[in-house]
Amino acid sequence: MTDTLNVTDGARTTFAVTRAEALALGYPEAAIAQAEAQASAAAGRAAIRATIDQAVGDTPSIVGTLADVSGILVAGQMARVVALADHASNAADRAELDMLKALAGDADLVQICRDGLAALQAGQARLTASAKGIDTVFAEAMTRSTATAAILAARKEAVA
Repeated sequence: MTDTLNVTDGARTTFAVTRAEALALGYPEAAIAQAEAQASAAAGRAAIRATIDQAVGDTPSIVGTLADVSGILVAGQMARVVALADHASNAADRAELDMLKALAGDADLVQICRDGLAALQAGQARLTASAKGIDTVFAEAMTRSTATAAILAARKEAVA
């Protein structure tokens, strides 16, 4: 449990007070208990994040992996849009393309995807995953995900 609480009773909020100070300020026990529960949950999240930071990777490393995977997914989605535009073979394919186009609003999604793929193929744009190697990116993503899942599962078991 943390030493300081952020307590609210609906009418007012006081930050960084101890339990004794909250009581002296006239906060009801229920408001203090809620603040303690929130502080405990925040401390639990901070502990999990610290463990992930130590065992899985620091935030910039994890963001880098996310960027690598996101690039692959964006390129894959661009390829999917172009393939659907050129070769939609059934109503489901056409409906999927229509839904994707609707997300783009007034933008010409198919042309944007064609241009993006052309830039990748011509080397005008480059994915970090291509520079690292897609096999390396997938392995890194799965390793980080597996390690994070293990930390979360251990925490869940410890709380249960």
